[in-house]
Amino acid sequence: MAKMNWHFPRTSLAKQVLGMFDSGLSTALVFFAPRRMGKTEFLLEDIRPFAETNNYQVFYHSFLDVSRSAEAEFTKSLQYYLQENSVIAQSKKVASNIKTISAGALGIQGSIELHTPSPNTPDFREILAKISKQKKLVLLMDEIQALVKNNEANLPFITSLRTVLDTNKENIKVIFTGSSREGLKKMFSTKDAPFFHFGQNLSFPQFGPEFIEHLAKQYHAITQKNIDETTLWNAFEELGKMPQLIRALVERMVLHPELSIAQAKNELLEELVHDRSFENSWDNFSNLEQLLLLELSAKNHKIYSAETRNKFSTKLGLESISVSSIQAAIRKLNKNCIIGHAQEHGEYFIDDPNFQDWILQK
Repeated sequence: MAKMNWHFPRTSLAKQVLGMFDSGLSTALVFFAPRRMGKTEFLLEDIRPFAETNNYQVFYHSFLDVSRSAEAEFTKSLQYYLQENSVIAQSKKVASNIKTISAGALGIQGSIELHTPSPNTPDFREILAKISKQKKLVLLMDEIQALVKNNEANLPFITSLRTVLDTNKENIKVIFTGSSREGLKKMFSTKDAPFFHFGQNLSFPQFGPEFIEHLAKQYHAITQKNIDETTLWNAFEELGKMPQLIRALVERMVLHPELSIAQAKNELLEELVHDRSFENSWDNFSNLEQLLLLELSAKNHKIYSAETRNKFSTKLGLESISVSSIQAAIRKLNKNCIIGHAQEHGEYFIDDPNFQDWILQK
């Protein structure tokens, strides 16, 4: 049976990015795209190998599940990188810090658990400075906006990170990615943002018809059957042009040959409605926050109007809902990057379009 090569190379985009670094046009880039759009795979499968063949060191770190100890986690990740790549001679003491290593699906994600470093372990600033003096370094900083969720706890780390990157621009290049527009705005765009005007903000390019052609070829290679590319493209559009979802659709058709594209798509959409991560998030919102999210998903921006407040009070079984109560709920949702605020229109929106689609199915 033929092995299915899911990855669709984006070599030209990787060349453009590295070209900006090599030419000195930029030292830091910020890519935005919602979840499931292929940012992580681009970093690991396109940028990393291309940069390594062009004499860069490459270090990847995801902040997606960041805790209040982001600095310690980042430092441990750097220590493991040093041990694996022998960039700096490490003693057996570093190797003994590693407790467990587990690989993720397709080798794209995984986890590393390390023992707590000794007090003599260099901090991340020293490590980065030493690495970059030996050889130019590209930092791949995935889901960087997650740091602002625990901004107060992680602010010293964020500030120190900005400093070490500022002072080592010649040898350290950075690609930040984020799936939250509001989170990235708080990291890079507002005047009090810790990385204000640090990197160029770019939208992550969407996949075009050539990606669908690639999937069709892989489907044919493994099944010896053809798949209608026009119908597959239409399904891709209906799935929000999310490469992970359309790839999952084709994989499902490989495993279940009796399924049509429409049937596989409907099964996938049904599973997304019951996405446990969204359900868990939803359960953690207050009743008022849930009502606000429902209204914003339905594009009702008159959230402070008497009509909307009366609707809320009726559903919550209260005599009335004050404007200040709604303001407090909005501030909390905005602080946690659940909703964003469009300055030009003065309207709030659900930050994650995937989450918005899920809410609309409730």
